[in-house]
Amino acid sequence: GLSSTSTGIVWAFPKKDQLYTVSGIDQYGCEASAEVQVVVQGSGSKAGISSATTDICEGETAKLTASGASRYAWFDESGEMLGQGAELSFEPERDITVRMEARQEGGCASQDRASIRVKPAPALSLEATKTSICAGESIILTADGALEYQWEPSPGLIPNGKQATVAPLSDRTFRVSAEDGLGCSA
Repeated sequence: GLSSTSTGIVWAFPKKDQLYTVSGIDQYGCEASAEVQVVVQGSGSKAGISSATTDICEGETAKLTASGASRYAWFDESGEMLGQGAELSFEPERDITVRMEARQEGGCASQDRASIRVKPAPALSLEATKTSICAGESIILTADGALEYQWEPSPGLIPNGKQATVAPLSDRTFRVSAEDGLGCSA
């Protein structure tokens, strides 16, 4: 589109490559015309973040992918560069908004943002009613800090949610893993 078709100064807003022609008549009645070809760089596509992991657990890797351009740079909120290229993988320690800046072959620039929420890992604890027992004596192990628990090793272990009863015949190490309400595990 043009801002006007009958004045000497015209603003053009092409969305794609366009050939513009102007014709006019001078004070002597002579006609003339001129043409200009305007090439719109990156027409039809704008670079952006095409995929991102927006919720991760503490210690996990966030992955972002951009598309629509030839060069990319990634920055945190303070402007510190996190990486370059169409893909970015990193381990944020806190919630963060990442800014992607892209340049297309013709030099046109665009930006996009993605916010990543870092959920805390469960603060898991494990206690035993005793840590030194006689062979075959039973003790109760109690875990805390999560919603669901998985006990190891399972032979000789009687799990009951956050508690497990054991009666080892020799020295044993027991482990518990858990998942909290946010989907994070420890």
